Amino acid sequence: MIRPLTRTAAALAGAVLLLSACDSGPGTARPAPHPVFSEPLARQVHLALRHTQKAGGAELRQTVTFTSGEDRAVQTLTGRLDFAGSRGSATSRWHLTPDFPHAARETILGTPQGPGTGDAVGRYTVDTAAIHYRAGSAGYWLRYAGDVEPLWGIDSISHLRGTEGAIGGTLLEVLSGVRPAAQRAVPGGGRSYRADFPLTEALELFPYDLRGEFVPAPLYDHLPSAPVPLTVEVDHEGRITRARADLTVLLDKKAGARSPG
Repeated sequence: MIRPLTRTAAALAGAVLLLSACDSGPGTARPAPHPVFSEPLARQVHLALRHTQKAGGAELRQTVTFTSGEDRAVQTLTGRLDFAGSRGSATSRWHLTPDFPHAARETILGTPQGPGTGDAVGRYTVDTAAIHYRAGSAGYWLRYAGDVEPLWGIDSISHLRGTEGAIGGTLLEVLSGVRPAAQRAVPGGGRSYRADFPLTEALELFPYDLRGEFVPAPLYDHLPSAPVPLTVEVDHEGRITRARADLTVLLDKKAGARSPG
């Protein structure tokens, strides 16, 4: 049976980080090597991620878009990352055009015990001790302490917790192992990198219950799979400002998915 989401939608994801300003150190007669750009190309995205984390904090905005013909389902994630304090806060909002397929709508938003679909808005805060979550329709917060393991076919609240930043499900999660194949200069003294990352890592960006709607990951991690194309932009300080990934390869093309324009 073809799952409703893979039959009706193509996918595109991008993330944008707006970073808090950092003061540069005092000038010297002989400039020190740049912490990112002076290193071999293959290591520069990894080092830019580490340099970003050392900056202390960042504003976060990420969009994920599913398309079906002219209709769209767009998730916007906005919030704040405190790298130094290992905590963060975020708001997730879904906007679906009126004619977006009903079956795919239920897959994305979930089906509660009652009429309609799940909440399109959720707010949460994450730190090392707990996750606090509030659905858009709720007048209260829920607190989850420790690690909550998922049951088979049911998502876990732990997906909201990241490894490279407090907030999970962002493109920051895939950047540590990225080895760029090319770079170019951008206005202001920064760099733009072109790279790929594995399909298995792309699946990890989504909640457990959505992963089953995409193409299967390779049975073994060392087996080849379709690469996911990625661009990463870094400012002159070596801090990540924008990342964009085309996630179309997550959808089964034989099921009729259309690549976004």
